[in-house]
Formats: sequence, structure tokens, C-alpha cells
Amino acid sequence: MQDKSTPTQDQDMTVILNGFDQYLPDSWSPYWDYIQQIPLLGFVLIVALGYVVAKVAVFIFSKSFNQLTKLSKNEVDDQLIEILKRPIFLTLFFIFLGIAIKTVGLSSGLERGLIRFLASVLVLVWMFRGFKILTLLLNTVSKLTHKYEIIQPKTIPLFDLIGKLLLIGLGSYILLMLWGVDPTAWLASAGVIGIAVGLAAKDTLATLF
Repeated sequence: MQDKSTPTQDQDMTVILNGFDQYLPDSWSPYWDYIQQIPLLGFVLIVALGYVVAKVAVFIFSKSFNQLTKLSKNEVDDQLIEILKRPIFLTLFFIFLGIAIKTVGLSSGLERGLIRFLASVLVLVWMFRGFKILTLLLNTVSKLTHKYEIIQPKTIPLFDLIGKLLLIGLGSYILLMLWGVDPTAWLASAGVIGIAVGLAAKDTLATLF
């Protein structure tokens, strides 16, 4: 007998966008009920609100981070801020866009597909931004040879490859889970690739000692 408490594939991450009205003040409930009677109006208002919230959040993040790092003598902090601006904006904006999609009254299949698509785009955005952050950090650390001897200009490609493989693995795993695909077989293949990379890294690192 199947346990009714066990979540099914239909009960995916899209349910976290339900119940948007629960987060509104009680005084706003009548207005929200009226907006729901005109789905297109609700969609436009939520998307506009999401855009404003995302822009304000990125502005606050930039100003706060700049205040914390204004005494820094390098440009790494500024470059890191620039790298993170876009994914932070898209994350917040897509959350509101997902909420807006659920107010339109689409079929459950189409609604779920659109929200999964938005989540997939976010995963890819963060993964590629992760590549940039990885490259930035490796280039910065490689200049501190007196502190991190293992990371040198000639070993950067190796660590860059390992880091990117890990990011790709994590991103692929999340994407598979988002679309309801069992990642077990994929993880087995990733393990083989990891062993191959480990053997290659062993020979490269051996030349440093």
C-alpha cells in the first residue's frame, strides 16, 4: 500500500510559489482578490513589482558590499560584485515571474513546464557565473605564491578544469531533479569521469613536490 505522505512527481518545487496571498497584509487582501479576477492585470502587476524589487535588491547589495570592501586595495571585490549582479537580479525577478505565471490560470502541465524552464535558466546562469568567479579567484590566488604554493600559473588550468567539472556536475544534478529525471545513472558516469580527472591531477601535482 502506497504511503499517502510520500510526495509524488507532481508535487515538485512549483508548489512553493502557491499561496502568494498569504504573505500580503490583511488590508491588501481585498485588492488582491479583485486583481485575481483579472488574471492579465495580476500578471503585469506582479512582474512589474518583481522587476522593481530585484533592481532595489541589487542596488542595496552593491552599496552594502562596496561599503564592506571600500578599504580593499585590489579590484577583485568590484569584479565579484559585477559578476553577481545579474544572477541576483534574475533570481528575484524569476521568483516573481513564477508567481505571476501561477495567477494566469494556465493548465497545470504548462504552468509546471514554464516554472521549471525558469528554474533551469537560473541554474545555468548561476553555473556560468560560477565559472567566472572560479577563474577570478584562481587568478587572484595564483598571485599569492608565498601563501598558496600549490596554485601557480601553470596549475591554474588543472584547478580550473576540476572546478568547472564540479560546477557542471552540480548544475546537471539540479537540472535533472527539476525535470523529474533520476540522476542515479548519471552520477555513476560522473564518478568515472572524476576518477579520470583525479589520476590526471595526481601526475600534474606530483611535479610540484
